[in-house]
Amino acid sequence: MPTPSANLPPRRNRVSVARAIAMTGLAIFFDLLGVFLVFIEFLLNLISGVMGSIAENVIGIFIGWIGWLSFYVWFKLSDVDFAGSLKRGGTLIGTTFLETIPFPFLSALPFWTVGILTLIFVVRREDRQYNKDATQKAAAPRSV
Repeated sequence: MPTPSANLPPRRNRVSVARAIAMTGLAIFFDLLGVFLVFIEFLLNLISGVMGSIAENVIGIFIGWIGWLSFYVWFKLSDVDFAGSLKRGGTLIGTTFLETIPFPFLSALPFWTVGILTLIFVVRREDRQYNKDATQKAAAPRSV
């Protein structure tokens, strides 16, 4: 007689703790880069006026899209689909949008960190629910 665990589908763990820590570290890095850019913008505005704002906006938008691409690819490699969920897709797109708004000092706010932590929380919660449902389904008696 096969054991009940033989009928279980593989457990889903798309974002491990180590991967979550690495993703959060990269998000903090992008946020610190935004703070650094605001500081550089402030210094350039003291020296040359408008030039600092233009440089910060262009570089900030570029870094925002690099951040989006980094996290999009990383989550896709972890089998996280963004098209299937408004929570996941909306969080990543919203975070990218907030990071690329060319408004002074807005890029100093930790949008990447908050957005990525939210995505990690959502994906891990979905995986826990999937594993719980799969276990209950496998443990349910089958009628013949």
